[in-house]
Amino acid sequence: MMAISDAVALQFTLPLFAIIGAWLILRERVGARRWLGAAVGFAGAMVIIRPGFVEIPPAALIALSAAALFAGVHLSTKKLAGTLTGNALIFHANIVAIPLSLVFAAPDWVTPAPGHWPVLIAIGLLGTIPHVFMERAYRAADASFIAPTDFSKLLFAAIYGWFLFGESSDMLTWIGAAIIVAGTTYTIRHEIRAAPEHPP
Repeated sequence: MMAISDAVALQFTLPLFAIIGAWLILRERVGARRWLGAAVGFAGAMVIIRPGFVEIPPAALIALSAAALFAGVHLSTKKLAGTLTGNALIFHANIVAIPLSLVFAAPDWVTPAPGHWPVLIAIGLLGTIPHVFMERAYRAADASFIAPTDFSKLLFAAIYGWFLFGESSDMLTWIGAAIIVAGTTYTIRHEIRAAPEHPP
């Protein structure tokens, strides 16, 4: 319903949801620098979205809802990371997701043709492996620290959108991306400086 880079830009509200959730639900200490880094990243996303200057399509509400739900996934992963192994966590998450996905898929079900299977397998791998990496990250660090790194998706989304679908982003999108990267870099550099000398 919308360009990949635009949809991903709207999902940049995810770290803000995650930081608020980490503070309210996980009772993490969220320092001023993390709030500042997230706020700068969110401001960059607003440059891309331009609310009030351009009409936001109805699909934007779907993307924003996805951001809030993905933040819930991140917080749940952090909550369970200390009690379940990464592989078990991914397995159980997929077992729960299958029947829920069937509810949404049933009305528009199309049986895949043989030529679709390689792409479907790729979707399965590309959808599972990142969750494994994310679980490892949440086991090693606070959710409020990891969440802002999600902003880097815009760069990949813009590249994929251009290469695969011929989509292009305007200058304001890249200005917003630069602001996002600046906010994320600020947070990460502060965390590295504040961390103990020995690596986790």
